[in-house]
Amino acid sequence: MTLSLTPLSGATEPRNTHILDRLLTGQRLTALAREYGISKQRIHQIVHNFQHRPPESREYQAYQQYLTMKTTQKAQRKAHQTALHEQREIFV
Repeated sequence: MTLSLTPLSGATEPRNTHILDRLLTGQRLTALAREYGISKQRIHQIVHNFQHRPPESREYQAYQQYLTMKTTQKAQRKAHQTALHEQREIFV
């Protein structure tokens, strides 16, 4: 059996763009991985490969939007955890 060195990007490009768009709507990596039959790690790789696109491309802009969304979510989780921790200290 011979391995092909031809990239599959042409065949998977619509899928990859669709995955990024769906992540921007709030769908989770796990759900998308299950639906597409690939690992969470592969979804992560697909999304982060968009950072290498030209900055003026729609995909690069969507990737930047995704990063902003993830940073905001992380900050919200941190604030929530801090508030819970402070509430626990009040009752101790």
